[in-house]
Amino acid sequence: MAQLDGTAVDRLVREHMAEGFCLLRVTPDGHGGLLDAQVVASNRAFGQLARQVEPAARRLGHVTVGDAASWLATLAMVVRTGRPWRTEQRSRREYRWFDVLAFPCGAPGGDQVGLLFDDVTQRKLDELMSLSVREYAIVLLDEAGCVRTWNTGAERINGYSAAGILGHHFEVFYGAGDRAAGVPAQVLATAARQGEFIGEGWRVRHDGSRFWASVVVTPLRDADGRLQGFCKVTRDLSERRRAEEALRAEVRERTRAEEQLQHLNRTLEAEVLARTGDLRRANAELAGARDRLQALSARLVRAQEDERGRIARELHDDLGQLLTGLRLQVDGLAQHGGTRPVADCVQLVDRAIEHTRRLALNLRPAVLDDLGLEPALEWMLDQQARPAGWETTFASDLRGQRFAPDLETTCFRIAQEALTNAARHAGAKHVSLSLRLRGERLRLEISDDGAGFDPPGQASVQERGRHFGLVSLRERARLAGGSLSIDSVRGSGTRIVADFPAPPREPAPPT
Repeated sequence: MAQLDGTAVDRLVREHMAEGFCLLRVTPDGHGGLLDAQVVASNRAFGQLARQVEPAARRLGHVTVGDAASWLATLAMVVRTGRPWRTEQRSRREYRWFDVLAFPCGAPGGDQVGLLFDDVTQRKLDELMSLSVREYAIVLLDEAGCVRTWNTGAERINGYSAAGILGHHFEVFYGAGDRAAGVPAQVLATAARQGEFIGEGWRVRHDGSRFWASVVVTPLRDADGRLQGFCKVTRDLSERRRAEEALRAEVRERTRAEEQLQHLNRTLEAEVLARTGDLRRANAELAGARDRLQALSARLVRAQEDERGRIARELHDDLGQLLTGLRLQVDGLAQHGGTRPVADCVQLVDRAIEHTRRLALNLRPAVLDDLGLEPALEWMLDQQARPAGWETTFASDLRGQRFAPDLETTCFRIAQEALTNAARHAGAKHVSLSLRLRGERLRLEISDDGAGFDPPGQASVQERGRHFGLVSLRERARLAGGSLSIDSVRGSGTRIVADFPAPPREPAPPT
């Protein structure tokens, strides 16, 4: 490079160069090196550069970058050799790069060195953008949002070649809905206002496919704070989003499964509680049935013994006396003869026959087997009414229909027990008995206008023991597959209703 005289330097300094220029006066140390270097002249661009890079100062360490000692050594080499020296330096205060040219000024061996600074930050960014950064789409936009630079990562992620996207507005990366809503302009406005925009959303590739992107947009400003454009960094997070969606789907499925499990647990707990309640009730019923069975068994034994005793007394007191009297009459006839003892003997025999028939009827009336349930109940009501002095009503719509022997016997015994209880305890004036057939259900009803009683009061085991007749009525009905209800109020009489399944009896085969 040709040496510049002072006049040329002055003229150069006064010119409005885009590059920053300064003239240094160097102080040698006597050993081929330099002790110091001071700025003696500079142009307007250098003043702006000095304000941008470091506070204005007159010393070398404040107007250049890097180590001052190395700069002094470099300037000493330029002075000693007379040849220029060129390098690239980055500022310490901002991320800016400069191309620096140092060259001798004035006469050879003089103490002046010129420095020329050229801001190459954009070129360095362009070089960085051209690197193979495949994970990130790094794009520089102008202040209007048009693409100025395009790296290989952007090409891979967005699908556009550099030639196909440079100069186009970056809104092409958004879907039609976002463009219509003005989202691209809002992103740039937010970045310019807040100093940064960070967000995630759906973006559109060149082929129209969508991907989930993480976007960071930062504004680029000059030394005076004027907006020069934007740097946009995009990363494809589609795989991460798919993984997150799969995780959320799994969480939802697990939540649904847990809810179903909890519902099943609650249902099972309710079922267990219900079954436990049923089991407790069944156990209580079983215990009650066991108590009733024990009471029934004990009462049955007593009833059997009582019946045996009654029959024995009747045989001894009535039939035995009749037979004894008959024997005495026969002895008298043998000793004295005559017709009177014979008539007395016939009378005694007739009474014995009648008493024997009455005993047989009480044990098992032949009318039930021979004629059926309807005549047997009507006969029994009449037999009980005579000594009790009742007025009676008998009603039936069976019309002679017969049923299974066990069912007819059960109905007869229930009516017999009910009428016996009425005769003993009710003090009734009127007693009615009815038989009704409804389809294949037989209904037996016995009612009186007597003293009545309190059926709930007969519920305890002790009461059932004292009122065995009521227990036996229900047990007889239950064993026959039917049901029995007792409706009674003190002072208002008693009504007993027994209901049975009653399919008609098949006729006996002809003999």
